Amino acid sequence: MSQNRWVVLISLAIIQLFMFGPAVAPIGVYFTPMRKEFNWSHAQVAQLATAVDVSLGICSLLSGWLLDRIDARWVIAVGGAISGAAFLMASHAHSLPILVACYALAGLGVSFAGLVPANVVAVNWFPDRAALAVAISHFGTAMGLSFSPRIIAGVVEYAGWRAGMTTVAVPMLLVVVPMSLIFIRSWPRPAPEAEAPQRSAVRRRAALRSDELALPGLEVSAALATLSFWMLVSVAFLTQFGLGAAYFHTIPYLISVGYPFQLATLIFGIKGFFMGPGGLAWGWVTDRFGPKTALFCGQTLFASSLIMLIIAGNRSLGLAPLITYMLLWGPNTGSSVALPVLLARTQGRRRFGTLNGVLGFAGSVGQGIGPLLAGFVIDATHGYAIAFEMASAIIFTSAVLATMVYPAKGHDRVPMPAMAAAV
Repeated sequence: MSQNRWVVLISLAIIQLFMFGPAVAPIGVYFTPMRKEFNWSHAQVAQLATAVDVSLGICSLLSGWLLDRIDARWVIAVGGAISGAAFLMASHAHSLPILVACYALAGLGVSFAGLVPANVVAVNWFPDRAALAVAISHFGTAMGLSFSPRIIAGVVEYAGWRAGMTTVAVPMLLVVVPMSLIFIRSWPRPAPEAEAPQRSAVRRRAALRSDELALPGLEVSAALATLSFWMLVSVAFLTQFGLGAAYFHTIPYLISVGYPFQLATLIFGIKGFFMGPGGLAWGWVTDRFGPKTALFCGQTLFASSLIMLIIAGNRSLGLAPLITYMLLWGPNTGSSVALPVLLARTQGRRRFGTLNGVLGFAGSVGQGIGPLLAGFVIDATHGYAIAFEMASAIIFTSAVLATMVYPAKGHDRVPMPAMAAAV
């Protein structure tokens, strides 16, 4: 069992390498060439980020619901196929509405194969070290966020943004789909030798269903009636709103203050690289000191990174502010691994998939609205400072709010019918 669960976790990390990062991170790389080709404004090109994130958020509800009912391998495989097809179609688009529609479809695929299923699978296989397991699965996401902008920037510079989108699509179809079908499972299965030969497949499925029903926690309707859950929703929304408001405009901002396109994408990728080691460190901190402490400290440092990004616009100060920004942004975005752990500890794991999908929905809607609003602010003020200050303040607010979340009544209770079935 121990060996099997590590195979699942490593496979999950590899899948994330080709899903969330490549789907989301290179959007800023496309902004400048698209604005030149189509003469679009910042707010117009930001609609791509809004489309993928809002779609991802809405469909995360469906993803979470499905993960409570069918095996994750099917959900992830379908998601990889949908996203790959969406980016292939986007590479042939010639209008903003078509591109927005393709990115909305890609968001559907990412919701099925991205962070929501990664959190569910990691927590189910490693209930005793949930934060570290989530961090390892997110390590692939971090590597995708780090390397994909630099790789896609090279493709875009050499062959154009359409070739860049094709480059994103191919691994989704050729790696994510088959790997998920072969290696991923939602939760541990009994070893074959532990099952009686005469036990039918129906009885085995019934036994697994009893194990699922025996999980402690609240049903969805009960969780939706608690203040603590809606505080978690607010934390997810505000964190991703602030992240989105700055993230997708970082490359255009660096170009606007004098950095060459390739150097801007390199800087963008380097800070993303630190998210992987940072996530592992914050996973350890979460398991050791608790998710609320991790979220407050990590998000506060994360918010501080945006102040350093604004200061980095003053080129007379050299690279020190920019280096500080990269060291603060990357590692401390990894503190988000504490959020699903806080969800499990305050609401239980009984309907973790669905409830995690609601948090994914809230975060994705925030990340979708953030860049759009920031685009309007940038166009109106002819600068990036006010938009980044707004993002920093919102992230810090989410850090404070996380400290106020407490376990809901009944989060550790196993319903009586489930207890009887388990016995």
